[in-house]
Amino acid sequence: MPKTYADIPYGEKPAQKLDIIVGESDKTVVYIHGGGLTGGDKKTDFPLIKELSKKGYSIVSVGYTLYPEAKFPDFINDCALALRFIVDNAEKYGYGDKISIVGGSAGAYITLMLFFDERYLSAVGLTTSDFVGFLSDSAQPTTHFNVLKERGEPTYAIRVDAAAPLYFIKEKNYGAKLFVVTYTDDMFCRKEQNEVLDKTLISYGVEHEFFLLDGGHCSGEWEDENGTVRLVPIVEKLFGNE
Repeated sequence: MPKTYADIPYGEKPAQKLDIIVGESDKTVVYIHGGGLTGGDKKTDFPLIKELSKKGYSIVSVGYTLYPEAKFPDFINDCALALRFIVDNAEKYGYGDKISIVGGSAGAYITLMLFFDERYLSAVGLTTSDFVGFLSDSAQPTTHFNVLKERGEPTYAIRVDAAAPLYFIKEKNYGAKLFVVTYTDDMFCRKEQNEVLDKTLISYGVEHEFFLLDGGHCSGEWEDENGTVRLVPIVEKLFGNE
């Protein structure tokens, strides 16, 4: 059985904790959960994590501060701080130092903010090039709807400002792979926004891969009718395993 650790603190706030599953591989997946920035947790007992663990990957699942305790950008700062801890403590806990970040839904929004707005990683002494890759599963690449709610704006508004990953895209080599995943029956406007993200990245010449999967929101993280977790081979590809 893999060695596991629960509720490892990476900061002083109550939510700033990690769960770790140590695999045999030198590859580690950092998972940032979804839940609209208001819910969700760092559980590691769902299909995507289970299947990656079976394949020998180490998993580090990140807890972060949620609304109503959080205010933008607390949750992004939390995850940046977690990444600093994860990079620094690979030897201590025994997980691999080839690290990629996988975020689902709100976690994917955070993942994209970490990737494109360099201020967050820079504040903890990191850059995107310290990681193998970043995978966004069904993100909102505009300003997140609950950030809009915090501001008192309509949650259905489309904003591209300093709280939107799209706002920060520039023509540069980010030094890590970027995979963008969305679904044919995703949340309202989510597929279309990710298609805009894809086209914007193409316009700026940013290397990435775009995946449009059948099904509903983040469904690639769960078993389909054939018992297949469709995001697993995409994560493997992120690490260079074809």
